[in-house]
Amino acid sequence: MSSVVLSPKTVVIGTDALRKSSKYIIDYGKKAFIVTDEKTAKTKAMRDLKCFLNDCDIGYFEYAGIRGEVDDSQISQGRKLYDYAKCDFVIGAGGGSVMDGAKGIAIPADNPLAFYKNKEVPGNTAKIVAMLSVPLGGTEINRFALIGDSMTETKMMLKGDGLIPELVVINPHYSVTAPLEIVIESAMETLVLAIESFLSTKSNDISNIYAIQAIRKVFEYLPKAIDDFNDLECREQLAAAAYHAGMATNNTSAGLISSMAVQLGSVCNLPKSKANVLVMLPCLEYLARELKDEFRLLAGSIKKRNFIDELRQLFDSCSLTGYNGLNIKEADQESNITRMAYETLMTGGFSNLGVTLSQDILVEIFHDCLI
Repeated sequence: MSSVVLSPKTVVIGTDALRKSSKYIIDYGKKAFIVTDEKTAKTKAMRDLKCFLNDCDIGYFEYAGIRGEVDDSQISQGRKLYDYAKCDFVIGAGGGSVMDGAKGIAIPADNPLAFYKNKEVPGNTAKIVAMLSVPLGGTEINRFALIGDSMTETKMMLKGDGLIPELVVINPHYSVTAPLEIVIESAMETLVLAIESFLSTKSNDISNIYAIQAIRKVFEYLPKAIDDFNDLECREQLAAAAYHAGMATNNTSAGLISSMAVQLGSVCNLPKSKANVLVMLPCLEYLARELKDEFRLLAGSIKKRNFIDELRQLFDSCSLTGYNGLNIKEADQESNITRMAYETLMTGGFSNLGVTLSQDILVEIFHDCLI
């Protein structure tokens, strides 16, 4: 049996990560296309990035056109501007939607993005650099991009090795200024990806090393980060956890939580991070009944007897139990729940779980998510 390990070419993590990345980024070209959003465009992190590019004698064109959940219309506009500005590579500077947007813009404009739905994106993408203000739960590392389809009002999961960034620069210091809610949701997304990788039938010894490290770090350092919001060591460890989870998923597959969260996010117009939180516990409670041996190993990885009990406690410490205030009324209708279950089943995103799922079971899990 052999394993293929996919990863970014270079990852730099630390408070001086930007400076240390200079010897790598100068090889990508003389002009960068910065993809960001209006909020990030006004931050110290963005000012530092522009000064850094100037010091490297690299020009840039800023596109702050990512609004909310990124969709193909924003990508189309960005692709046109990328060509107009004659840029050589793409920098994603911001959160998860920004990173997905950067990946979409890096895809050559030969075909509409919908063409690549359920296909592999070709490898001739522009080089991608991820410069993050918060750990993204693996988006900065992996070969996936989640982008809205404005015609069908659904979300497309694009995948391909060309979507893996060449260079990832993570400065945990910037995450100290991020809202606590964003830090928690990012950590939960890290946990989702790590657990899904561990449960995948594609998992192997290498991917499991990454997955278990990510799981341990989230359980240990997220509660500490909540208790002391300025603890830089906790932020560094959560950044490392996100990297580990991304590496694990790159070399296995996403699973049922991610598949259900995509559908819930489409119906409710929720960010995937929030949809993950709603879906996570009910989904894992079901899987724990079907995959008893795997969940015993998960419990052992954090030196506990019952993984689901520990996860509930983590939710309580993060004030995530009864995650209220979200736009879930639309989803809490039988027709929409049936549709979400059907679409989840059709994507086959959980085919590597080794568990047989029916539409009725998925309907039941969606009901549990929305109670």
